[in-house]
Amino acid sequence: MLRYTAQQVPDQASLMMAAARDKNSRVRLSAIVAASWMSKVTGQPILAAAGKFPMDKWTTHAYKTAVAHLNGLNVARESEVKKKTALQGRSLRYSIRESHLQ
Repeated sequence: MLRYTAQQVPDQASLMMAAARDKNSRVRLSAIVAASWMSKVTGQPILAAAGKFPMDKWTTHAYKTAVAHLNGLNVARESEVKKKTALQGRSLRYSIRESHLQ
């Protein structure tokens, strides 16, 4: 809730820092997302604190996105693993098309 009422809470940064250090990963996730909307000076220490804790798949993506956003960057895509195949031509095209549907 704090991230939506930040302008009304004078000690927002310190409360977010406490959330970033919380033992509950969902509380840390909220702090990470909120930090991405803060200024770089305010948000980076919060992200650094949250980054010291273990991250699940949700927190990892939010953390990477928040760090990129505060640095004025886009999130880098992880390179796709190219699979070796003996398929060629039409068979290869159909195989690729079907893999995107899954």
